[in-house]
Amino acid sequence: MVKPRLTMGRGSSSIAATTKHMFGMGTVTGKFALVSGQIVITEPVSSSRAEAAASARSFDSASPMRDGQVKSAKFLDAEAHPETRFTSTELVRDGDRWLLRGKSPLAAPRHLSS
Repeated sequence: MVKPRLTMGRGSSSIAATTKHMFGMGTVTGKFALVSGQIVITEPVSSSRAEAAASARSFDSASPMRDGQVKSAKFLDAEAHPETRFTSTELVRDGDRWLLRGKSPLAAPRHLSS
């Protein structure tokens, strides 16, 4: 059986990221412009998967000061690493929509990585 593949293109999609603030006091939500991506649909649908690349320079949390910090060498280092990747780990039903969860380098700031 052929698995349907959907290609995501620039301008038609974005990636939303949500994380806890550094002190755990609040949630920070931002989005990235999609550079490229692909979704593979399987049966059952919950086993489907996705991969995407986004522009690190496009990060937007509606707070220009925070955006500058996130794009800086302290976190994304958008100048040295212009793209960030996302790989799905699960697809779950959330009411009348589907939620795609996954991994991205955003989960571990580069300055803490080895």
